[in-house]
Amino acid sequence: MKFLIDENIRKEVTEFLQKSGYDIESAPTGSQNGEIIQLATEEKRILLTHDKHFSDIFLYPPENFY
Repeated sequence: MKFLIDENIRKEVTEFLQKSGYDIESAPTGSQNGEIIQLATEEKRILLTHDKHFSDIFLYPPENFY
């Protein structure tokens, strides 16, 4: 599985996923939300974030994202 980790995710979560063998990429610090979702989509990564607006299915329909 491939994950894109937003900057608001605890370092321990990232470290755990890496040690578990997952493909982890961190979003660049200070990235705008549009840049983050575009990067996740282009690289076919699951986005891990605490930003609640990404859960809005009207803005981000699940069938369009990983």
